[in-house]
Amino acid sequence: MKRHVLPLLIMLAIFGGAAYLLLNTTFFISSAVPKIIRSYYKDIELDTFSVGQQRFILPDTLLLKDVAADFVYRRTQYNVRLDQVTFHDFRKLWQLRQQVKMSGKGLRVIWDEGDVQDVSFESIVLFNTDAFVERIDSIMKGGQLQYAQYQIDRFTGRVKGDRKKLELFEVTAKGYGGSMQGQVQVDFKPDLTYVFWVEFNDLQTEAMKDVYSPLFKNVTTTINGNLRLLGDRERITLLDINCLAPQQATLKREIAERIIPQLSNPDQQDRLQSLLDGHPDLTVDEAMFSLRSLNDYSATINFGLREEASGLYVRDDVRIAINAGLKGLLIQRRPLKFNSE
Repeated sequence: MKRHVLPLLIMLAIFGGAAYLLLNTTFFISSAVPKIIRSYYKDIELDTFSVGQQRFILPDTLLLKDVAADFVYRRTQYNVRLDQVTFHDFRKLWQLRQQVKMSGKGLRVIWDEGDVQDVSFESIVLFNTDAFVERIDSIMKGGQLQYAQYQIDRFTGRVKGDRKKLELFEVTAKGYGGSMQGQVQVDFKPDLTYVFWVEFNDLQTEAMKDVYSPLFKNVTTTINGNLRLLGDRERITLLDINCLAPQQATLKREIAERIIPQLSNPDQQDRLQSLLDGHPDLTVDEAMFSLRSLNDYSATINFGLREEASGLYVRDDVRIAINAGLKGLLIQRRPLKFNSE
């Protein structure tokens, strides 16, 4: 009897120890994940991948801490850091076409033009037989996002996607002293196209000087409005911006003097000039501004000013050239504020 039981106990101890090491040390994950990425995700050039700590919690939860990955995707370098990610249905990872519940916190992503900080998420992910993400449904919130000269804080949103399209909706964020809500949809087939829409309220122009300094450094007010952006892989196909300053707005003399020659009505030119004479600034009760692109290098601007005391109401439109193109107008590349660690 002992001759049969002892080898069995030894075998169980060996298998138990191996299972413990497999599930509670980072060796397997750190070696398997790079092989999977290099085998199935050919567009990703993985430089490094590491996991600081791994822990298995019965019955089927796998916890990874201090996850780091550096890779190149479509000629853009990405640095990803994640404080913690949890697979709540770990056994389903080894089953075909099963939905896996995941959650994470402390996600930081840095790329050439942007940086996102302190993101947490709860996701349901469906993997197919080739280890590709077939479908994802995720709720996330984050601390800060910077893209080129734009920056928002305390954002939340929901992400749903599959191989055909990706949707980011129910998005809310704080920034520039006000609030924003919006939606993004990216279609991958037959060709990549996207639609971006955002509505904003109570934005302070003094906080927006880095967004577009020729305008916002010369206007002091609070604005409401919306922005719609359509594009594809190569270019922006439509830009539509509408801004309203429903309360008092102050325009510096520099920008007011640029408005006067654009007015088609000579009487309005004279009346606006008379309000400006002898003053460093022009203060009006209401101002509006809209821009709609005609093509990649031209747009129509519509603007309006209302000053109750003098009875002045000005509204006109002008066609402008955009020498740098719409993308050059919107994206001003500059060094990032955040560090990579």
